[in-house]
Amino acid sequence: MRGKILLVFISLLLIVSAFAQDKGKITGEQCGIKAVIEEDEFLVYPQVLTGDKPGIQTLTCYSTDEDLQVMQMIKLNQNDTIYWFIEYTAVYNTDVVFHYIWSGPEFYEYETDKFEGLYKNYYYTWVSTNNNWKKGTYTLMVIAENKSAKGGAETVGTCRVRLY
Repeated sequence: MRGKILLVFISLLLIVSAFAQDKGKITGEQCGIKAVIEEDEFLVYPQVLTGDKPGIQTLTCYSTDEDLQVMQMIKLNQNDTIYWFIEYTAVYNTDVVFHYIWSGPEFYEYETDKFEGLYKNYYYTWVSTNNNWKKGTYTLMVIAENKSAKGGAETVGTCRVRLY
């Protein structure tokens, strides 16, 4: 009986430690308007399939070093802060929460505060992290979750970055 209890305890200890995250990795987040479309007639319309009504369209996802230069390879010992960007636009007025998920040599996830998404606005949102990452290639996946009455996961943006 003692062996079974010890086995369960060790199993739980391993499971909990495998899912533990460094809570101090995120150093900030921000959202802002990059541009406002003032024209009455759009040159390009967001394409939405029949039946799907996403409130947010993810346009691009990328990382920058602390000088805000877009980089696919970031040297950790030369940067104290890494910025992870997502740019998006609203198909209709809504609120959105972003779920950042990093996978690679280590796994990390983070959920942002709720940000607004207004029709005809082009937004950027970034999350900054410290340089406390294991070296290797990471895939960042950002899921935009609509927080209005038509809520749920809307669009996904991804990018790959090598941290060395």
